[in-house]
Amino acid sequence: MKRALALLLCLAALFSLCRAEEAAEPQARYTAITLKSLQPRTGAGTGKKLQKIRTDAKVDVLEYGDRWCLIRYKDRTGYVQTRYLYGFVSLDPLNWPSPQFTPCKGCVTLGDVTTVKGGKFKGLDAEAGSVIAVYDEGLTLPVWRGSAALPEGSGVYRAFADWRDAQPGDLIAGFTTWYNQATGSPLHLQRQHNIALGCERIDGQGVQPGEEFSFNALCAPYKQSNGYEVAKNISHVGKGPGGGVCQVSTTLYNAVLALPLPITAWAAHRPTGVNYIPRSFDSAVGSTTDLKFRNDLPYAIRIQAMPQGGALTVLIARAE
Repeated sequence: MKRALALLLCLAALFSLCRAEEAAEPQARYTAITLKSLQPRTGAGTGKKLQKIRTDAKVDVLEYGDRWCLIRYKDRTGYVQTRYLYGFVSLDPLNWPSPQFTPCKGCVTLGDVTTVKGGKFKGLDAEAGSVIAVYDEGLTLPVWRGSAALPEGSGVYRAFADWRDAQPGDLIAGFTTWYNQATGSPLHLQRQHNIALGCERIDGQGVQPGEEFSFNALCAPYKQSNGYEVAKNISHVGKGPGGGVCQVSTTLYNAVLALPLPITAWAAHRPTGVNYIPRSFDSAVGSTTDLKFRNDLPYAIRIQAMPQGGALTVLIARAE
C-alpha cells in the first residue's frame, strides 16, 4: 500500500514538473516567412548550428529583435537573422503590435490642389478636399516605400482617437497609398476602374464586435462578369481582370494594423512586395488568397474607402 502511494506521489510530481516545463516554454508572438534557406543557431549569432529550414517556410517567432529573432519551426527552436524573415503577423496585436510598422496618427483634408511625390513615385496633384492619412501633425505621410511632407498649411489636421476612448463617429485609424497615370500603364484607366470598384464595395461596411471581415466576401470573384476590367497585376501573364484591386486590400490592411485586430488571413504578393508600400505590408487577394481580420474591439467599426484621383485612403471609425 505504501509503495503504491509513493508511486502515485512520484507520478503526480512528475506530471506537475512536465506541466511547469510546458508553461515555461515561450509562446509565439508572431508568424513570419523565411526569405531563404536558414540554419538557426542555439544563440543569437553564436552556438551550435541546427538543421536547415527551407525557403518560404512559415515559422513561429517567439522573440523579435532588430537583428535576431528566436523562432520555432516544427520541433526546432533557434535564432535567425531578422533580415531573412518577412511577413510578420502578430498573434496577439493588443500586446504585440506588428513589428516594423509605423501607424498613421491622423489625417488632413487638403484645402487646395497639392503636389505629392516621393522616392520612385513621380507624383501627382492631389485634389482639393482629398483626405490624406499622415504620420504626425507635421503632415509627414507615407509615399510608396518612403515618406514625404505636405507643405505647412496644406489643410485641416484631424488626429485619430485612441480606440480605447473613441466615441461613436470618431476616426481611430487610417492609411493612404498612391497611384497615377504611370501606375499600370498602358492599362492605367482600367486599373483605376478596378480600384474605384473595390473601394465602392467595402465603403461603409460595418464590422460588429467578434465578427470576422473578409475582403473577398465583398469584392470577389475578380472576373469581368463581376464588373472588373483587365489591368496589370502581379502574375505570370502580367495582367488580368481585377488588376489593381490589391491596392485597396493593401491600404485597408495597413489601416487595420494600427488597431488590435487579429489578422486571420493574409498573404503577400511575393517576398519583394510591391512598389507602392514597404515590403511585407502588401496584401494580395485573389482566388486563393484573402484578407481577413476579426473585430476584437468592444464596439462596431465602420470602413470608409476613398479613391480620390490617385490618393487612395481607407479610414476606420467607431460606428455610430
